[in-house]
Amino acid sequence: SGRDIRGAVEALSYGDRHEFGRRLYKNIKDRTPPAVVGLLRHRLQTSNVASWFAQQVSEGTLPDAALWVNAMNNEAELLELVPSSDEDLAIGAVAAMVASAGGDERAAIGVARALRRLPDQSPGSIASEWQTARQMVYRQRIKNASGPYRMSIAVYEGVVSMGPGQPIDLSRYEPVIDVSLGMVPLTVDGDQVNLGGALTLAIPNDHLAIQLVKPSEIKNLSHPEVTRLPLEQVIEPVDLLPELGGVWRGMIPLPDGRLAELSLEPLTGI
Repeated sequence: SGRDIRGAVEALSYGDRHEFGRRLYKNIKDRTPPAVVGLLRHRLQTSNVASWFAQQVSEGTLPDAALWVNAMNNEAELLELVPSSDEDLAIGAVAAMVASAGGDERAAIGVARALRRLPDQSPGSIASEWQTARQMVYRQRIKNASGPYRMSIAVYEGVVSMGPGQPIDLSRYEPVIDVSLGMVPLTVDGDQVNLGGALTLAIPNDHLAIQLVKPSEIKNLSHPEVTRLPLEQVIEPVDLLPELGGVWRGMIPLPDGRLAELSLEPLTGI
């Protein structure tokens, strides 16, 4: 690490690039190389996959499968690779999309086979089928996370945003309200996500999250401090996003200028 190897990697043939990536994962990670490495077989000169991967290696990291979508400009470019006659490249593209949706290698192989077996291999047909498959990946990811959780809500004042799209670092602030809302069981039954019937939930179409459809329903949990929050004025759904340690967390901008954070923390040993 530390040495820029982009030029050397880009100079390799697509087959040698693929083998180079496979050997790195096998020797350094001591594991079977992930299917997503097949993206290194991308032949177009406009592709920056080789440069992106080489940059990661130069910085001393081997990227997780979920990060490989960053090697492409957008999802449409990955979908264009699905009907490729190069099976390793096609599966690599699907593996990148599945991993970014929270799916594992087994799911990636299954989705790749389904997409490549479609009678209609047009971009529109593949994109439509991927949308359906992506929802299945989301559901399975959340189903795998099923179990008891501690639900809590914290409220902050004076939080300053760093700008549109920038994450808010709440570690610099102390909550003015921080209460536990009790234990709730997370379950998935078909298309339905449930937290013990307490809240109306959904799974978004385009990203992995547990979506709180009606934030005002938090007041139904009847905690005195929560019932005084102006949640009935919050109209937009709130996404609880996955974090390390199995936590799901979402921010709720309140109309009085404060910021609420709803958290689900997994309970073990129950």
